[in-house]
Amino acid sequence: MSFVYANPGSGASAGGIGWFEYGNLTLKPGDTITGLSGTLSDGTTVTFDLSAPLASAMTFDALPSPVAGVFGYVGYTGILGNVLLQNRRIGTLDPGLINISNIVVKDIFGNLVPNYTVLLSDAENTNIGESWKFTTDGGGWNLFTTIPGAPTTLTGLGTNTANIIGTTQAFTADYVLSTSNPKNLTLTAITNGGLEAFALGFATTRVTLQKVIGARINAADQFDLNIAGTPSNLVSTSGAASGLQPTYATIYAIPGNTYTINEAMKTGSVSALTDYTISTTGVNLTPAGTTPPTGNLPINVTPVLGDEIVYTITNAAPETFTKTVDKAYADLGDILTYTITGHNPNNFAVNNVLITDPTPAGTTYVGNLLVSTPYTGTNPATGITLTSVPANSDVTISYQVQVNSNIATSQINNVATVAVPNQPVRNTNIVTTSVNHADLTSSGNFIKTVDKSSRPRRHFNLYNYFKKYW
Repeated sequence: MSFVYANPGSGASAGGIGWFEYGNLTLKPGDTITGLSGTLSDGTTVTFDLSAPLASAMTFDALPSPVAGVFGYVGYTGILGNVLLQNRRIGTLDPGLINISNIVVKDIFGNLVPNYTVLLSDAENTNIGESWKFTTDGGGWNLFTTIPGAPTTLTGLGTNTANIIGTTQAFTADYVLSTSNPKNLTLTAITNGGLEAFALGFATTRVTLQKVIGARINAADQFDLNIAGTPSNLVSTSGAASGLQPTYATIYAIPGNTYTINEAMKTGSVSALTDYTISTTGVNLTPAGTTPPTGNLPINVTPVLGDEIVYTITNAAPETFTKTVDKAYADLGDILTYTITGHNPNNFAVNNVLITDPTPAGTTYVGNLLVSTPYTGTNPATGITLTSVPANSDVTISYQVQVNSNIATSQINNVATVAVPNQPVRNTNIVTTSVNHADLTSSGNFIKTVDKSSRPRRHFNLYNYFKKYW
């Protein structure tokens, strides 16, 4: 016994509903078969008992079968295996009674699943004089979807008993009804010289939130992962390991409910959440399932039946980029070598890092560009893109400029900008070189002054002069 799936997109939530495959099972009147079981695609296991206290013989049938009905032929196509139980009592108006009881649904750890959905499809033409009555001890019956065909009468939606009554002699519509979390179902079929069949489906709806830590800024940093809603789940990371964390939040969701995905720093952490670079991805593991919304946290998601949505929040410690120059002092015509060293502390590579480093005024780009990791670009002034900065590693970029002979400044300052995807653009540190013998040619008007206009005069006595020398 197992669960099989229809072609994705061939019916509502087709990729997320497992239809029970009976093998070669035949259920004779009065038979009880216990412990029928199968595993859904998400690892959830389902067990139940099946009995026919009053029914005629029920036996398996395969799909597609255009003579039986539109289920598997018009909608939910591509189902492989024997997913129909068909009433073989022909030519009587006596009711056939089938009990599906002691339904137990468990997750991969053996824990009871609190929210699951059981689906029943009228999988054979219900013509005039034929009917189905479905009874559940779970949530009231909902019309999950209709596979188009000639009309029949459907009553009892929202209650524990639904009735499908044939009103025409044609290929009739097949109703797929759903009920939440039942333990027991009773199916009563009335035929009128023909057959009646049903298909039994199970589905869970799950939302999971997992965490990837590139590197912790502080060893004490931990994160709270929160799925808020009904139901909800809050878990916290622990330990010091980087990468995908073993702790994750998961819920078996109620289809149609809205859940909020978010994170926070756990009490006792040293860093703030804003100190980390945060990115979020969301995938739906159910084929042809709904596309989960993404963007900045918090994120609201409303799963539908059968969705298996997984969100991954990645927190990365910031990469560092430091700039150096080989000369603190330079003469005219000297060559300066600039080096930018980047460090990625995370356990995953950082891709497509753009380094832009304008050629300083008063210098000429010489070249001799050396980059320690694959890159694109030819001149730092127009941008060098590092294809990948490997995990837990350093990268370097170096190049040279020459001091112009007519440089008009005595100090060369240089700073680069760094653009990492999903992070704000930031600058490196500034490096400075002082220039000897710079040509400080005026580009304006200079006026020169002196503090004394003439030598002070002394008194000269002509009488004493002649008396002395004559």
